Amino acid sequence: MQYSRLMGARCVIAVDLAKQRLDMALSHGGTHALGRGAAESVEEVHSLTDSGADVVYDVTGHSSVFPGALAMAKRFGKVIVLGDTGSPSEQRLTSDVITRGLRIIGAHDNNPPPESTDHAYWSHRKMAELFFTYLGRGDMRVSDLITHRYHPADAPEAYRMLREERDSAMGVIFDWTLLS
Repeated sequence: MQYSRLMGARCVIAVDLAKQRLDMALSHGGTHALGRGAAESVEEVHSLTDSGADVVYDVTGHSSVFPGALAMAKRFGKVIVLGDTGSPSEQRLTSDVITRGLRIIGAHDNNPPPESTDHAYWSHRKMAELFFTYLGRGDMRVSDLITHRYHPADAPEAYRMLREERDSAMGVIFDWTLLS
């Protein structure tokens, strides 16, 4: 959300069923929060964006979200797939891809080259420099993105929480410094 706003997006819409994640999205650059599923949000996204979003990010990794994400994009829009189902064959294309000329882009954090070139400016180093520039200037806030910290010995509790109370979690880490 924060990167999108920093890059100039005027309208950044979060779609999620969990109120806590929607509140987090609004406090981190989101302009609208829709508390329903992707398929149920298509009409409102089209209304808020005047015919569909330029770019839709599917960060869920849940195959049922993908068709709604495709439907939210405007004609000739892009759908960026960040979440992975673990079973790509579960993702289903819809006629939106063909009839509206959508581009689907799979993104993975290991794609950039190790060094910046004229053809691939965004290396890992350049991305890190940009992130720390934003952080240093106060343009980006990350301090509240970790919602849960666990001692490594409490891993069963952490996984139970993620299984049964997923809506309450944003960032979950095991704090290995607690072992000392």
